Amino acid sequence: MNQSPIFSKTYDFVAWLIPLTCKFPRQHRFVMAAALQRDTLRFQELLKAKYQTRPIPSGSFLPPIKAGIERWNGSLLS
Repeated sequence: MNQSPIFSKTYDFVAWLIPLTCKFPRQHRFVMAAALQRDTLRFQELLKAKYQTRPIPSGSFLPPIKAGIERWNGSLLS
């Protein structure tokens, strides 16, 4: 079964974005860069959780992941 190219494209985007945000001016680096990094890595986590083949273990993190996936599904499919 072929893997979707979105995983490799997302990894490439993260690998490009993280070093770029480290070069932000000092006054923006700790707020804007941190927010971009956090949201980008969160998107990658949600994507992996959405397409993994084994069941997601139940736990306290599950409702936020489901809510995030639903939010991203709506914005990606719109």
